[in-house]
Amino acid sequence: MDEEDLRYLLRDANTFDRVTYIPYKRCTIAFLLVLLCDCISSFDYYAVTHNWFYTQMVTGIISQLCWLTTGLLFFNCQDNKERVYVGLAECLGASVGSTIMLGWVKPWYTELFHSMGWVIH
Repeated sequence: MDEEDLRYLLRDANTFDRVTYIPYKRCTIAFLLVLLCDCISSFDYYAVTHNWFYTQMVTGIISQLCWLTTGLLFFNCQDNKERVYVGLAECLGASVGSTIMLGWVKPWYTELFHSMGWVIH
């Protein structure tokens, strides 16, 4: 096998166009990870408000690990265009996570604790 045969075999090995490349998997992972992080961080703030010490400890550790992973995912991007896509996915994930936490999870927890006879102010 000579050099020309090798070029013929490898010519299509790395053919994707950076202009039309959108990192769907990375954006999906970033969206879901930030959604989870934001829900956990919102619940951590909720736990601080009600002095749930063990819950604060667990949610604080988990949320910081999630945010660290999200930061590494963002800084591991190949170029600025990919960073913009991942940044937009993260912004959307944060807004949806806050909405879910404030709209559904916190009222559900309050109702659960009231049904158990606990009073939460």
